[in-house]
Amino acid sequence: MKVGTLTVENRDNAKVISGYVGNFPLWYRMPKDIEVDQHDGTFLIISAIFPAMLLQQDIYLDETLYMSQCVYEKLDQIQRTFTYFNPAFKPIKVHAKTQATSAASLGRTAFFSGGVDGAYTAAKYRDSLENLVLINGFDFNMDDEQWQQMAARAQKSADTLNMRLICIETNMKEFTSWVGITRFVNFGAMLASVGGLLKASEIIISGAVTFDRIFESGSHPLLDTLWSTETTYVNHDGLEADRTRKLAYLKQYPALLENLWVCWKTPTSNCGKCSKCVRTFISTYLNEIENIPFETQPQLSDIKKLHIKSEEEFYFFEVFLNDAIKNNMPELQKKLVWLRLKYNLRKSLVEIDEVYFGRAFHKFKRRRLSLASDITDLHIKARYTDKYKIEDLEKKQNIKESLPSVVEIGTIYG
Repeated sequence: MKVGTLTVENRDNAKVISGYVGNFPLWYRMPKDIEVDQHDGTFLIISAIFPAMLLQQDIYLDETLYMSQCVYEKLDQIQRTFTYFNPAFKPIKVHAKTQATSAASLGRTAFFSGGVDGAYTAAKYRDSLENLVLINGFDFNMDDEQWQQMAARAQKSADTLNMRLICIETNMKEFTSWVGITRFVNFGAMLASVGGLLKASEIIISGAVTFDRIFESGSHPLLDTLWSTETTYVNHDGLEADRTRKLAYLKQYPALLENLWVCWKTPTSNCGKCSKCVRTFISTYLNEIENIPFETQPQLSDIKKLHIKSEEEFYFFEVFLNDAIKNNMPELQKKLVWLRLKYNLRKSLVEIDEVYFGRAFHKFKRRRLSLASDITDLHIKARYTDKYKIEDLEKKQNIKESLPSVVEIGTIYG
């Protein structure tokens, strides 16, 4: 897989950086004053690792570019980790000129979307943190109006903490979809690549879990730091506090709470109905916080309507239940116990089917579905449909001509 064709262009209101990963064009828009090394292709190598591993193709970096010697030396360890997570990711070689990256041009920096984890990090490091980075095209592809609303809300939080807000626009989400992987695979890597591109001395990725509940993930405290360059230290932080305790800490920053955004449904408001909003509501209920804006105020009765889909999600509700018991909140406790019972019952039925019936019910359910409807993007854990997504990626990569980026990303740069 060839990687390169890096261009850095200063336009009227923004700097645009672009390069190719195979035949896919990856691009970023950012403030003009950000210094970018136009010969450093490390961010392209990091982006290329996952599609190259799936295709079992070595990576060849353009001879006019170099990559971080520090990252290069850790690529074997990084790849072994992902192969352990999901054997669909096969180790490959990277052929590139290596050297130390250039000096840092930004100080301590953290990613920030306005959610609980990012707000907690920003508040915790308010005395040493200089910059917050907000991205359009990572979690959501926002249009002009949505993006301007989100940027304005994030700017209020940055102003509260006397920090600079750096807004970046990119087609990273389009790239992840093109590869056919979920964002949980390359989450940490893509954020680390942005930190390196910005030449921050440190870039902080806010963790969502605690030290005792670390799961396999593309953003992991032992993995994210491996993407550090000679210039940029990648710090996966915040695992000392769960969501409820982060909100308890944020009670002293009402302006941050008033601008909090947690929703999975829309990037411009908190719907109050999605599972993320209801989870946040539970944390606010435990902390007696009332100044987080929801379009529809969640109620305790909404908890029973939720469906826990994974062990990772189950962990959040176990913590909530323990806190409800400690705080003597019987109504909340009842709702959470019911939710836990539903999840454990479903899990037990799956185990019974597997142990006693040879997965007969699972196979029957699969036969009723068309293969196309059952294929999902590759996750951090292996799935039987992974081979079909890899075949699809092979077809895309075999197209000789360069592909256009077709996604429309809203801009604040005019």
